[in-house]
Amino acid sequence: MANTFRGVTVSTVNNDGALTSRFNFATNVNVDYDPQGLSVKVIRADPVLAQEVLEFPVH
Repeated sequence: MANTFRGVTVSTVNNDGALTSRFNFATNVNVDYDPQGLSVKVIRADPVLAQEVLEFPVH
């Protein structure tokens, strides 16, 4: 079962330490257990346009 975090703001950090929004739309983050660690998926929050925009493993 995935833990879902809704309304997550994903940002990048510039060289000067300033935050810049990574996406221009609302996102949800799903965290799933994987036998090798965790799987983190960033998903577009819009139910009509819901799509995975980023996925990465955490070991």
